[in-house]
Amino acid sequence: MNQLVVFLEKNKQNLKPLSGSKGSAGLDILAAENKIILPGQTVLVKTDLKMAIPNGYEIQIRPRSGISLKTTLRIPNSPGTIDSDYRDEIKVICQNTKRFDDWKNDLLLDPSVAEKISQMKQISYYDYLINNKQTENFDKINKKLIEELKSEILLIDSENIPYGSIRINAGDRFAQMIFASYFVPDFKLSDDVSSIGANRGGGFGSTGKN
Repeated sequence: MNQLVVFLEKNKQNLKPLSGSKGSAGLDILAAENKIILPGQTVLVKTDLKMAIPNGYEIQIRPRSGISLKTTLRIPNSPGTIDSDYRDEIKVICQNTKRFDDWKNDLLLDPSVAEKISQMKQISYYDYLINNKQTENFDKINKKLIEELKSEILLIDSENIPYGSIRINAGDRFAQMIFASYFVPDFKLSDDVSSIGANRGGGFGSTGKN
């Protein structure tokens, strides 16, 4: 198997992509920081990785299949592209697709969630915002909406972290990367591209659903 020479800049934590097996196309990416991703939140997660790859290649950032199956952690721009002339730290866009009130749905789908819920504290959205000093522009919010915030219940754990939040710890394998070659097109103008090569016709979506 041909190998691609990639230069990896030294980092304080000695982090580098890891292969799960000899036949793995993807290399696991380790988090370089602790990160809490609240329900509905999209964040950048640091990796401490800086690389130089040859021209004609890209790094694709993708989710790990097990995490996608078992959690609500998503990489919304997957596959994300790292260009060959990018030399700064690689960071991964991570999104938590959970909702703050999804505990109700989770309870219906998995009754064992009841044990976790029973250990959590109930607090209003309003009090949570007050406690976390997130009320800077509250004077601009309609009073009825404020009352609604006071009536809605939020579940938080012993560390004041809301139900449905995703915790990424430094060193966790939370995403993966692959190295892929690509082509640079040489565009040539044409009066009618339908006359070039085969044309199936029918327009977008014409091949049906099955």
